[in-house]
Amino acid sequence: MVLLHSNGIIHGDLSAFNVMLSSADPAAAIGQRGFVAKVADFGLSRMLTHGSKVVTKTYGTITHMPPETLERGVAGKGADVYSFGVLLWQMVTGSRAWAGMSHMAVVNAVCCDKKTLQFPDDAPDALMMLGKACMAYNPAERPTFQDILDILEPLNEVITGRSSSCSVSGDGVAAAAEAAAAAPAVESF
Repeated sequence: MVLLHSNGIIHGDLSAFNVMLSSADPAAAIGQRGFVAKVADFGLSRMLTHGSKVVTKTYGTITHMPPETLERGVAGKGADVYSFGVLLWQMVTGSRAWAGMSHMAVVNAVCCDKKTLQFPDDAPDALMMLGKACMAYNPAERPTFQDILDILEPLNEVITGRSSSCSVSGDGVAAAAEAAAAAPAVESF
């Protein structure tokens, strides 16, 4: 996603349905995971040629769309970041976002009631702070994918055993924590 955004491309439909796991890629051996994640389905991707956002009438996965896209059809890099926050929530909880709700109920919850997905209390603090920052109501308060990468790389090193410790007070995590703390209070779902 860093590569896409650095080239002025937004995905427009980042969700678990559009992230493929490949065991054939040489990178699959890194960290002994046995797979590598690859973003797919670029049918709703857009080039940001004349600014930082586009107006669209096409929507991807409703449960992963940010308020600005659902309300006004505005999509920018922050929309992909919001979608990543939902994807991160799914990975942490093992649940489907807004399960059991109709599309209209999701739109109402996100846009009108300003609800957000709630991380469980036992979720790792760094992932919870990052997820909340990614799903900030205001797109200007969301981290960039470079910020996200800067936060996740040290965590990955600890998980894969390439580092003996992980500082959760690093600049990236601190930025995510500050963004989450600065975000306006919204009701959790």
